[in-house]
Amino acid sequence: MSRALTHDHYKVLGVGREATPAQIRAAFLRRAKQWHPDRNPSPRATEAFQLLNRAYATLRDPDARSRFDRQLDLCRPSRPMYGHPRDIAARMRSRASFGTREEGHRHWAYVGLHLTGILFSTVLFTGTVTGIALNGWPAYLLVFSLPGLTVVPESWNAIRSK
Repeated sequence: MSRALTHDHYKVLGVGREATPAQIRAAFLRRAKQWHPDRNPSPRATEAFQLLNRAYATLRDPDARSRFDRQLDLCRPSRPMYGHPRDIAARMRSRASFGTREEGHRHWAYVGLHLTGILFSTVLFTGTVTGIALNGWPAYLLVFSLPGLTVVPESWNAIRSK
């Protein structure tokens, strides 16, 4: 019973969860005629017909149907958590759909990222200069910390413009 659900038998037969046994039987017969391998030359016909048979066998038996319904309830959230990727992208593009809380989190994540860059490059440069001045490190080590300083003006401008 711990087997994961791979197909929703109701969708396979094209009926709702509230369908009566007569509706399930009628849907099975209709789809069986459509997908029977003797009538349908499609290479997927055999697989589809077997899937139809499994769905009908489960839904026509009241005990098996009730077990399937319980399993379906466990596997399926009460409401969809995520929509279609196009819908999500449309909501993300729509500034009105985001509340001030999400925008605030996003803003501070952006600022935090740039402040981290400024802090890292400044500490790296300061540590290198301190090591050269106080510990006698070779001066060429300064060359390795200079590229990090290019991050500082870019990050500072990004924070100020936001």
